[in-house]
Amino acid sequence: MREFLFIGLVIISAIILYLLIRNERDENNAITRRGYYKVLIFIISSIVIGFFAGLLFV
Repeated sequence: MREFLFIGLVIISAIILYLLIRNERDENNAITRRGYYKVLIFIISSIVIGFFAGLLFV
């Protein structure tokens, strides 16, 4: 059961990352610096939220 929950969380986070950087492209179709910052902030906030959620459930 936990494996399915983990797979679901990975799929949802991948969709959120795609939606964040979907419009962050320049004229050469490369991801801009703002897109990279959005992804970095999302990853860091996910780690922090996961850490505090883990503290709550332990």
